Amino acid sequence: MEETQKTFLSRLGGKHRLTYLKLAGSIIVILSGFVPFTDNIWSWIDPGFNTMLDGRGVKLRSDIWIESLYVAILMCCIGRYMRAYSHCYILPIYASLYSLTMYELMRFGYEIDPDWWHRLGFLIMLIPFIYVIYRLNEHIKDLKLKDEIQFKTIESIVNKNDAK
Repeated sequence: MEETQKTFLSRLGGKHRLTYLKLAGSIIVILSGFVPFTDNIWSWIDPGFNTMLDGRGVKLRSDIWIESLYVAILMCCIGRYMRAYSHCYILPIYASLYSLTMYELMRFGYEIDPDWWHRLGFLIMLIPFIYVIYRLNEHIKDLKLKDEIQFKTIESIVNKNDAK
C-alpha cells in the first residue's frame, strides 16, 4: 500500500504540487507588473532604441509599450487561472495606473521627459515589490504547512483503514 501511495504522489507532482502551481502563477503576475516598463528597460540597455522607427514611421518604443500592456493583461489572466496570491496584483495595477497617468498627462499637453519619470516610477515600484515578495513568502509557508497537515491527515486515515 505504501508503494502505491508513493507512486500516486509522484504522479501528482508531490504533496506541494498546488502550492508550486500557485507560486508559479504569483511569479507570472509579479512579472506582468514589470512588462509595461519593457520599453524603458530596453532603452536603458540600448539608447539607440529611442530613435528606431517601425514601418509606419512611429517610434518602435511606443509599439513595444502598447503591446506590453496587452501582454500584461494576458499574464494576469494566466496568473488568476493558476490562483496567484492576491497581493501580487498590486504590481500590475500600479503599472497600469502609472502608464495611464503618463499617457493622459502627455495627451493634455504636459511636456514630460519620459525617461526621467519612467525611471522614477520604476524605482517607486520597487517599494511594493519588496512588500509583495515578503507577503508571498509568508503565504507560501502557510500553503506548505496546510499541505503538510492535509497529507498527514490523509496518511493517518489510510493507516487506520489498513489496520482494520
